[in-house]
Amino acid sequence: MGNFVTENEINRFCGYLYKEEKSIFTIDKYIRDVKTFVSFLNGKEISKEEVLNLFYKIKKVVARICYSLFCLVFFYVFYVFVSIFSTAFITLSSSSLIVDSLANKALLSLSSTYIFSLFSPVRS
Repeated sequence: MGNFVTENEINRFCGYLYKEEKSIFTIDKYIRDVKTFVSFLNGKEISKEEVLNLFYKIKKVVARICYSLFCLVFFYVFYVFVSIFSTAFITLSSSSLIVDSLANKALLSLSSTYIFSLFSPVRS
């Protein structure tokens, strides 16, 4: 007999979580995740390979989300710095177009260095 996930196994898992004093919300989330995994199996047996297969698919999605969030944070910091520095340089200079252009170039370099330092590993 194969290793297929049955409703009985899911109920036993639910009972185990309850005995471990997990909150009702945690139990509900875990059961939904198990049912999603069973749906992903699409009638196949549960195996280490299938678990790893799903893990790597999720990992790829998470990596894309993290990269998108990084881009959004980078844009926001750039946007804020441009707003702050452009205004300061324009008010300090009579030739605001030249100074503003230089400020934006310097700011781009500064903000990219700052952002990458936020996500770099700490060196001891």
